[in-house]
Amino acid sequence: MKKLIHIVDDDASVRASLTELLTSVGWAVEAFPSGKAFLDNCPQNNKRLSCLILDMTMPGMNGAEVQEWLHKQGVTFPTVVLTADPHCNLAKQAMARGAHSVLAKPCNPQHLVATVATAMAP
Repeated sequence: MKKLIHIVDDDASVRASLTELLTSVGWAVEAFPSGKAFLDNCPQNNKRLSCLILDMTMPGMNGAEVQEWLHKQGVTFPTVVLTADPHCNLAKQAMARGAHSVLAKPCNPQHLVATVATAMAP
């Protein structure tokens, strides 16, 4: 069974390029345009979900709020945060809530793949 990665980012071009990159290395990908869309469509008991790639700055529900909601529900899986400002308070909150790593946008594609692979490692 392919590893499943969920991408949550409000930028359509980022979602498209990440989807193309991650599927090219053999992972299954589902992408969502907002935190709310992700939470509305992601079953809490999804055993295939291997990693979440989460943008921090989005309209409506930001990445930190998505993480907080998941934490309150007891849902945990490796999270890689993407943000234009990796030193912002939201990125710091993400790490405090257990994010595997925070990467600055735009990030090196090979570095992103390696980070996701490490985050999913048993």
